[in-house]
Amino acid sequence: MITLEKNQKFATPSGVVVEIYLQNIALDLAGGNANETNLNLNWQAEEDMQLEDLLQVEYFADENRLKVEEKQAKVNNAKFTVQLPPECEVLADNENGSISANNLDGNVKLKTENGSISLQNSQGKFRLKSENGFLRAKAISGELKLNNENGASKVVQCSGKLKVKSENGVIRVLEAGCDKAEITSENALIYFEFAEIEQGKFKFKNENGKIHLAVPSQLPYNIDAATKSGKMHIGLKGEYDGESDSTSKIIEMTQGAGTVAIKVQNKQGSINIMPANKGFGYSHHFDFDFITNTLDNVLDIIPQEYRKKAQQDFNKTKEKLQNIDLGKISGNVETALNEVKDELDKFAQKVSESKFQEDLKQKVRQGVQKVKTNLSSSSRKEVDERSRLKILQLLEDGKITPDEAERLLAAIGKNDE
Repeated sequence: MITLEKNQKFATPSGVVVEIYLQNIALDLAGGNANETNLNLNWQAEEDMQLEDLLQVEYFADENRLKVEEKQAKVNNAKFTVQLPPECEVLADNENGSISANNLDGNVKLKTENGSISLQNSQGKFRLKSENGFLRAKAISGELKLNNENGASKVVQCSGKLKVKSENGVIRVLEAGCDKAEITSENALIYFEFAEIEQGKFKFKNENGKIHLAVPSQLPYNIDAATKSGKMHIGLKGEYDGESDSTSKIIEMTQGAGTVAIKVQNKQGSINIMPANKGFGYSHHFDFDFITNTLDNVLDIIPQEYRKKAQQDFNKTKEKLQNIDLGKISGNVETALNEVKDELDKFAQKVSESKFQEDLKQKVRQGVQKVKTNLSSSSRKEVDERSRLKILQLLEDGKITPDEAERLLAAIGKNDE
């Protein structure tokens, strides 16, 4: 097996349209400053090959359009890197491989069936869509839409307009600086953290999953929330108008100018609207993305004959990460991470290539050790998080009122100080 690398460059003026259709090759998109598009393909094969043996590449100068399509070829560890000019239009469709994009500027559509999609540090108009892959976007300005069927979706520090839709995957939006958002789910949790904004319009809708909103204390909100069969908990200070009957529960609540309009609708799931402070909210979330990123990167280099089984095992592993109980953050997260490592080690043993086994195990060890180090550092600043979650559970069960819950959480926050 030999490692090959081939390059190709095209002079493409600003505004170029780039179409990429792949099946199993990992795709890495990066924005550049020059009016050119650079293609780089790195892979392993049993004999010498050319880029043209794996990819069909055509540039239509009269249309300023570049088209790349994967051919059927038996290769391993293939990665396709494309450096794009400013203000371009991109359509990338990857069936099983992952898509990673950074520093893009323009109109971009990214789609996979089973691979993950990661978008960072970009501005423009973006559409991310997957059937089973994990969607994540960080530091995006402009217009962002995510559509996922079964995989989880995560958005961090994005501004502008946001729309996220999911059927079964969890939706998490952290430190949201957008002024307009529409978040919809059918069966999974919606978790949304508001940033300190002055105005905006937000809609949240769920069928069977929970909706949890973390709201800064000074946000000038106008909240209209309703659920048919689920419970409703309001932990914000102030008075609110509410009504309840056999068919629904409705509350209306305004603070200040009420320029941040928040409309929340749920059918069977509960609605929790809580203050974003030390008691609960974005001061206590932990980011495990670098481990799931490692899993996705490893998946891209797994030999083709093992990839389908790997996808199934990796999805189980990601579920373990998502199900880590933050209430046990001070004592038992290491145990949970060791369980994740054990699952990956079991998969590595199924792979016949000894070098690949060791590479996979080494990547997992590095990822697990990194999260242990991060958690060890942060745990020195944490009190027993179990107490906070116990208070929220009592609130969920209706054993204490929202006012009582907030007083208890505030008291724990003072102890932190």
